[in-house]
Amino acid sequence: MAAIEKTSLKLRLENGVDKNNKKKYATVVVNRINPQVGVEDLQAIGKAVAGLQTLNLVDMSRVETKAI
Repeated sequence: MAAIEKTSLKLRLENGVDKNNKKKYATVVVNRINPQVGVEDLQAIGKAVAGLQTLNLVDMSRVETKAI
């Protein structure tokens, strides 16, 4: 199994609606997260960063990059 090289946290924020009344989203990525960080800690980081934004948090994702 390949070792995780990079971990980042991707936040998706609600950013209004377009001319067709379809929701628009903005993305904020937090890079250089320690791969050993647990889910609870990652959620706490995401909520803290989202709290600094003016837009509402929709969801967050852990993104891991591995060499193959």
